[in-house]
Amino acid sequence: FSLSATATVPSFDLAAIDGALTLDSASFTAAGVPVIPQRPSRLSLRQGRLTLDEVAWLAGGAPVDVSGGINLAEDDPSLDLVMKGLADLRVLSAFMPTIGFAGSAALDARVTGTLSAPLLGGQVTIDDGEVAIASPRFVLSDVSGTLVLDGQTIRLDHVTGTANGGAATLEGSLQLVGQTLAGGTITAQATSMALEFPEGLRTEAD
Repeated sequence: FSLSATATVPSFDLAAIDGALTLDSASFTAAGVPVIPQRPSRLSLRQGRLTLDEVAWLAGGAPVDVSGGINLAEDDPSLDLVMKGLADLRVLSAFMPTIGFAGSAALDARVTGTLSAPLLGGQVTIDDGEVAIASPRFVLSDVSGTLVLDGQTIRLDHVTGTANGGAATLEGSLQLVGQTLAGGTITAQATSMALEFPEGLRTEAD
């Protein structure tokens, strides 16, 4: 990491601190994906709110811009973040560890709510992606379609691919509680797809 920062600290109350930070260079991994900045990132802190003034990164070679802010002065920091770009889907596993992702997608998303209970908005348009859930076992590969993000719900809008070994068209939704997959309903028109019926997730095949 290489960074520079300035700050005015009239007291040790986070809400009283004003400052600015420039991250000139950095590198790390998220769910095994290398992440580096496209250009220096600029952030500012005022009255406890951390604002992302200019943040543009490459995740696995795919460009993603992030803007908005986080209110760090709150016990459960509130979020107001916007993410746009071409996303390496593997990075999503860092935020939703119960779901495995692969491939890439056009990302136009917003995250609000709080750090412990984020609310999603926007959509993810997938081309040749993969989504895998370990329990209950569900693997959707060669994916093309749109995931609509709506609060704690992820809706599948005419998603096609290969589901558990069979060709499928999927619609329905998955429900999150905090950052954990809690259940949902998926309707599948499929051929030769292996099905499981665990508690909390109902899968229907025509």
